[in-house]
Amino acid sequence: LLERSRRLSEKPGDLPQDIRLPDVHLWYSLGELYGSTGNYVKAAEFLGRCVKTDPEQVQAVELWLTALANLGLWREIADYASNKVMTDNIRRLRGTALLKLLRFDEALRHYEDWLADAPESIEVRKRLAGLYAKMGDRAKAEHILRG
Repeated sequence: LLERSRRLSEKPGDLPQDIRLPDVHLWYSLGELYGSTGNYVKAAEFLGRCVKTDPEQVQAVELWLTALANLGLWREIADYASNKVMTDNIRRLRGTALLKLLRFDEALRHYEDWLADAPESIEVRKRLAGLYAKMGDRAKAEHILRG
């Protein structure tokens, strides 16, 4: 696997003829490798295969969404993550995507839902308060921060 990965990293593009992708573990490894070298197009391709095959593989989902973020594919992130299992990383990426897409009402609901699930989270409070402040509701922002 290491030798195959090395050959792939030396020559990005189509897979060599002798490499077959038998399962999601190899796709995950290749996606992780490409992501670590900054080839987010290939990382998204292989990790996307993992996610399509096994959407419950949270680590693959997180890495795939991160690759999409590095490619600026915010709509894909926001739409995919809307009905999925939400880890903090996935929620963070979805919130950022919604803001990048200027979908502020949806972002507010997203952060409010996250805060309901994690009421002690300072990070979520700051994100939600910051959004209220940007939208001109400073009183609501202060209320969120005070808890």
